Amino acid sequence: MNDGKRIISLLEFSRAMDTEDNWEARKDHEKRTRYAPALAFFDQLPIPNQERWSMQQNDFTVGVWGSPSTHTEPLEVSGFPKLSSFAQELAELGISQSETKRICKQVVLKNLEAHEAMIRSYYAAKFNPATTDFSSTLKDTHLIQKILQKH
Repeated sequence: MNDGKRIISLLEFSRAMDTEDNWEARKDHEKRTRYAPALAFFDQLPIPNQERWSMQQNDFTVGVWGSPSTHTEPLEVSGFPKLSSFAQELAELGISQSETKRICKQVVLKNLEAHEAMIRSYYAAKFNPATTDFSSTLKDTHLIQKILQKH
């Protein structure tokens, strides 16, 4: 919430399979479609203009292979609305360019750490199902959660 500008931001964070063409545009379209009724409902509330707040949606999508988009202009993808990048969404929230670079780097690192933990868990369960000890994987998962909470 931005009290000064009277804006409520709906933040949507998700991961998408980034090996397909237009993966980011498809995921963004899915998220915009999902929240369109909430935004429309809010815009139609009978509130006097001097007390009115606006609501916006900021989508943050990272590919499962760690790729956040950092293009600086809205991207045009045939068949989809203009696509804002992860970096542009941060800028819209008032995050500085230097902080945006730091955040994007941290998001990629944390995403890849989580992906590694999932892969290790999968292979441990697949190849040693009777003797699988998930204690080290669970420790890693808790470590990742603690790291994410700090950032």
